[in-house]
Amino acid sequence: MRRNPLGLEDFKSVVGKGYFYADKTRLIDSLADSDGQAYVFTRPRRFGKSLALSMLDAYFNLEYKGQAEKWFDGLEITRLRRDDPEMNSYPVIFLNLKNLGNGTEEEFERLICKRIADLARGYKYLYDSDRLDDDDKNRLRSIIMQTGGSELKSSLLTLSELLERHHGRKVVILIDEHDNPVNNAFGRSGQRYILDFCHDFLGDALKSNPHLKFAAVTGVMQIPKESIFSGFNNALVYDVLDSRFDDMFGFTAEDVRAVLEDAEHPEKFEEVREWYEGYRFGDADVYNPWSVLTYVYDGFRTGGNGWVYTGSTRTVIDMIRSVPEARSNLLAMSNGKMITCIVDCAVTFDQMSSDINSLYSAMVMSGYLKAVPDGSGSYILSMPNREISEFFTDILIRMAGTTGNPDA
Repeated sequence: MRRNPLGLEDFKSVVGKGYFYADKTRLIDSLADSDGQAYVFTRPRRFGKSLALSMLDAYFNLEYKGQAEKWFDGLEITRLRRDDPEMNSYPVIFLNLKNLGNGTEEEFERLICKRIADLARGYKYLYDSDRLDDDDKNRLRSIIMQTGGSELKSSLLTLSELLERHHGRKVVILIDEHDNPVNNAFGRSGQRYILDFCHDFLGDALKSNPHLKFAAVTGVMQIPKESIFSGFNNALVYDVLDSRFDDMFGFTAEDVRAVLEDAEHPEKFEEVREWYEGYRFGDADVYNPWSVLTYVYDGFRTGGNGWVYTGSTRTVIDMIRSVPEARSNLLAMSNGKMITCIVDCAVTFDQMSSDINSLYSAMVMSGYLKAVPDGSGSYILSMPNREISEFFTDILIRMAGTTGNPDA
């Protein structure tokens, strides 16, 4: 019986130590023949984005030369790409942008400087390269010793240039939770500074970078489109409404059945479907993987500390409070009602309080609402499953207090 991988995000550990793995390796085949594209995948939190990037790292990173065959043995990618020359053939820059402070300029700059310096230290072998001159090595040293400034904002571009020059191969860049710093800074003193920094930092690394094989970037929501991806000729954004890659994040019904078979309780499938299915990504019906694995880990107990409590409930409450007229609709949806509206997946945190459609769009992107196209350009919105419905029933009744009026 395979072990429960709840909370694990390292692909090598999951497949190498006998944990259950829902095979998403077909994603590799779609990216392997890229030539400078930046792929942006937006999905709700805890839907396998970090594990997907770790999988890409394990497959493409030349640091693991000769090891990937054992990790990918028996998985779909070995059928799609036999004896693949792309396997373990590229230098990889892998950066996670979560947990970078409380939204103040000073805290963010201190933590991002440390994060980038730690990343650059992993390439100290470049000091011994006979393909780099002293100026190149001093540029690497400046990134490691940096205190901020232009070296920091251009650091990923510089690293990719030095790595390509040394290895003679273009670079794969993997950036996890690209939107996390901006979303955390919403409404705080460092919001403008952090947004401007991310514009320059990501822009230099991803926009027309001549050293790029491809980039894969994940997040829950896009950073404001006028600041980041709208000017990219090479950026391809795939959100929850897109049909391409629709089943690459989250569990399919087949994945859930396999989890339950491993746990020796296949008869629990209908209960899992009631509580944790209901998401619609493109054309795929998807289950919440975190909730399914938590359900099994907790001895098949529904409710409890599931997915809704893995993030800040304050954020959700603030979202609802920002547009009071939405509360009665959300309460009705928690009881099975459906509504129709226009969904804009380019909506950002700073826009969601502007009108009810923006709020609903943000909730679709964040995993709190399900959106199904109605054929006319609008979407039919509903609560995806019982876990979400019960969560909203609880918080909306508490918000209404003794008045009994959810819009109060």
